Amino acid sequence: MVLWGIWQGCGKPQMNMFLRPLVEDLSQLFQRGIEVNIQQTEIRTRAMMIVATMDLQARAYVLQMTQHNGEHGCLYCLEPGKVVKSGKGNCRSYPYRDVDPEPRTKENIKSDAQEAIASGKRVHGINSESVLSCLPYFDVTTNVVIDYMHGILLGILKKLMSLWFDSKNSKEPFYIGKRVDEVDSIIKTIQPPYFLRRLPRKINGNYNHWKASEFRSWLLYFSLPALQNILPDIYLTHYSLLVEGTFILLGEGISEADLRRADLLLRTFVRNLNLLYRDSIVGLNAHNLIHLTRCVRMWGPLWAWSCFVFESFNGEIKKCIHGTGNACRQIFWSLQCQKKVEAMAVQCKEDQLRDFYQCMTEGSNARQKGGEDAYQCVVFTPAKIQKTFNFSNIVKEELVRLCGTYDTNNFMIVKKISRNGFLMFSKQCSRVVKRNSYTIKMVDNTIVEVEHFLIHKSSRKVVAVCQKFQPLGPLIRNRLQHLQTFQLQSVENTVVRAELLQEPVVVVKTDSKICCGVIPNNVERD
Repeated sequence: MVLWGIWQGCGKPQMNMFLRPLVEDLSQLFQRGIEVNIQQTEIRTRAMMIVATMDLQARAYVLQMTQHNGEHGCLYCLEPGKVVKSGKGNCRSYPYRDVDPEPRTKENIKSDAQEAIASGKRVHGINSESVLSCLPYFDVTTNVVIDYMHGILLGILKKLMSLWFDSKNSKEPFYIGKRVDEVDSIIKTIQPPYFLRRLPRKINGNYNHWKASEFRSWLLYFSLPALQNILPDIYLTHYSLLVEGTFILLGEGISEADLRRADLLLRTFVRNLNLLYRDSIVGLNAHNLIHLTRCVRMWGPLWAWSCFVFESFNGEIKKCIHGTGNACRQIFWSLQCQKKVEAMAVQCKEDQLRDFYQCMTEGSNARQKGGEDAYQCVVFTPAKIQKTFNFSNIVKEELVRLCGTYDTNNFMIVKKISRNGFLMFSKQCSRVVKRNSYTIKMVDNTIVEVEHFLIHKSSRKVVAVCQKFQPLGPLIRNRLQHLQTFQLQSVENTVVRAELLQEPVVVVKTDSKICCGVIPNNVERD
């Protein structure tokens, strides 16, 4: 990531003035390009900005538009919205319409901006012309996208939770604040896999302080199992539309059929939002859901251009400041040092010194070390099997079928393996006290809980001694294929080949069932 600029001063900068040097630099990169020598051949490379992502407040400043609570606040259509009551005051609501409002275009935005400049009055929500419109082939209605981190997670989802749990809504049919302890008791039992770094926190008195990644885990995995039989069915089913629609748009291989389904789910969610709750909840974040699929169709899945990576970088920037004087100089000095260390790591020929450099820049948990190659996986710290270790008859039969022997002298025990870009733990690993990275989905969608891994010394084949779960179907009928319910098939252990293991799953256990959720992609992590 490249930090282009930073603002230090009182208040916000005048965005057209602040961004003008960036637009000039990007325009030159496109018009002149950069000459690169590749295998003694001069190649001219050009660059252009294709996507800009930001929250609603920043978007209004950058694009010279009205704020999200103003008339014509939508960037993508000419829906004006309407003023409705909200508590003791008023807010702007964007009601769902069966016929989509007239879309904005580059031409009508430019026309509105010129008219606004001439008249001194806002026209269709446009105050002036944004400097970004000077970028080559850049159309703000196409190239500025909707950020799901701020819009869905910190916007819609957080608002729904306040409606469900805030005592101000105690007379409403959707209020479940009196049963928040029941929900928290389920949350307390959740043991997320290692790739969800934040352990779930209770809702009561905490959800206003949750990070966006916590809301993401709650939305995709925890909420529906925890709220089932607590939130009334009509509200739970309606909420599941948002969950499934978001999950689909976070996938990796999104088909046209997926896009159509996600669009239908999100539109149905928005259409019924004011009917089930109130007009004031249908703000610009909710309205943007009807435009979200269009952004994904043009620019790929939500994770490809979300603000998560930029917010994470903001956290790194804050760590660079250690005093009150000239924060900009501290930030640039620290980042320059980091780039220098990264360059030294690339140029260094000594393995230990290179690892030290990489540890300085990537962190101690960035890479797994000490692994040994095995058949279609990597194993970590294989150990000799103790003489007191005994296999059950079923395990012996399976070991003979898969490896030709069940003699413990021919095997070593392994607590952890790496496969398909995932770490897969066993129950024997001491690190799984508060984590469950041993419940794993297989290629045939079967779910297993791994007791331990075994590696055959001569063939280097790895097998998992595990318990299988029997599928019961999706959590909500005809919905949510990524959230399936299971029950234990047998208390007896069985053996499966490690090459059939696909990925760890997120497990939520309630009194009545076990719910397992798969992740939408293997790119966006906490």
